[in-house]
Amino acid sequence: MKKFKYMDKILLITTILLFLVGLLFIYSSSSVKSYMGGAAAYNYFKKQSIFLLACVVIAIIILKIPLKDFYFSGTVLFFVSIILLFLLIPFGHEVNQAKSWFKLYGFHLQPSELFKPLLVVFLAFYYDKYKNKLNNLKKLYPPSILYPPIILFSVGTIFSRSEERFSRN
Repeated sequence: MKKFKYMDKILLITTILLFLVGLLFIYSSSSVKSYMGGAAAYNYFKKQSIFLLACVVIAIIILKIPLKDFYFSGTVLFFVSIILLFLLIPFGHEVNQAKSWFKLYGFHLQPSELFKPLLVVFLAFYYDKYKNKLNNLKKLYPPSILYPPIILFSVGTIFSRSEERFSRN
């Protein structure tokens, strides 16, 4: 529980309040629709609450992972997400007029949703690892030349999928 001791309390309280306000908005905006559809008025609220609780449990598990392991696995998963973004081009499944999903046994996976948080983890690892060399690009030569084009292409792939959807409307 050492990590909780050093956690930013204001950020934690703000996040919890946003979760609760989000649940309140979901209940207020969907209770009538749910009730009119024949389900309980709190149907969407209940589903979102379960999902939120699962995410909190996952967050607590992630907090217990040592930072070194998290950086390594985050970096590996980051490059896996880039490969998945490349694989969208030939194997992507169209949902809501955007070919940005994989359909696996009835489960839909959107690689861009994996890519975004993993990009943050990867960049945090990268800047932490090379923090003493950031002022001299010659010392950063291989990664500084290789990573930006990969990241830009991946982000471009995400935006091009969004543009496909909007250009069809």
